[in-house]
Amino acid sequence: MKRAFAAKSKPKKRAGPSRLGRTLRSLATISALGVVLAIYNAYSLHRDTSLATGPVSPPQHEFFLDATTRPDIALFFKGLTHDQKMVMAARIGAYDDAKLAALLATLLGSFDADARGVLTKSLTHVGEAHPEAVAEQLKVAGSLQQFAISTALRTIGPPALPAVADMLKNGDARPRAVAFLVARGASSVPFLLPRLDDANKDIRLAAADALGKLGAREAVAPLVALYQKSTGDEREGYLTAISGIGAPETEGLLTAEASDRDSTTPRRAQAMLGLGRIASASAVASLWSLSGDVDTQIQDAVITGLQLAGPVALQTAPTPEIGLRVAAGNSNR
Repeated sequence: MKRAFAAKSKPKKRAGPSRLGRTLRSLATISALGVVLAIYNAYSLHRDTSLATGPVSPPQHEFFLDATTRPDIALFFKGLTHDQKMVMAARIGAYDDAKLAALLATLLGSFDADARGVLTKSLTHVGEAHPEAVAEQLKVAGSLQQFAISTALRTIGPPALPAVADMLKNGDARPRAVAFLVARGASSVPFLLPRLDDANKDIRLAAADALGKLGAREAVAPLVALYQKSTGDEREGYLTAISGIGAPETEGLLTAEASDRDSTTPRRAQAMLGLGRIASASAVASLWSLSGDVDTQIQDAVITGLQLAGPVALQTAPTPEIGLRVAAGNSNR
């Protein structure tokens, strides 16, 4: 009896919460958290929009500086109304701060053409005080950005040239820096010549490329010196630049390269183009002497060189028929 009574008197364990109850409480917590986050995001968006489009102020300046490293800043800008984009674009330009060039370059990816126009003006304004900051944005990929960055650099004018030339050291910016400097013409030459002495081979070759495309006679002597002491692809790069200039004093060098059957076809072809640019009677005679080469690429290079030589080539053609073929761009093979 005692044993039975004890068993009946033992307290029962309280049942724990059911799985359904736990699930419902978790869902309620997640829902509450979502509501809180939504409210916070709405508040943050309103605050950021007010700062970005509000009056010029130290807090606005600080917001723009922070925005240069925000991964969502392009998305934020995209979410603004057209009028808000226009205001924000103009406000950024109110600060002469080099760091803001990177922010402007990012936002220039916008498809809003009007906003890009204002952003470009702001970038130009920043660049007037800090041309190197704008030149640095040549590393940014994107056709919309690059069109605006080039526009800003052109508007800045001569002060932008040394800054752009300095960007030859940046592999991402280098091709666009070369293109910009070539487009600026002879005014770029003084800023490119010192780069031929750079310790970095890629910088030297980029400068040589630009100088060759510009036809810079001032660069002939240093380019020849570099050509003579270099080998392989580097030597070919200097040869291409020398050929692009086509200076009479390089005729001997180019003739030797063009006639060297142990040299590579691209190098021989570049030399032939250089002879065509020189267009002297002796240079043209060298080209005519090479017109029977069995290599079709060499034949094509000879024809192009003779076309570059113009009337001198036609006047010295072995026969009128061959002269007409060259004029028409057809080989005599």
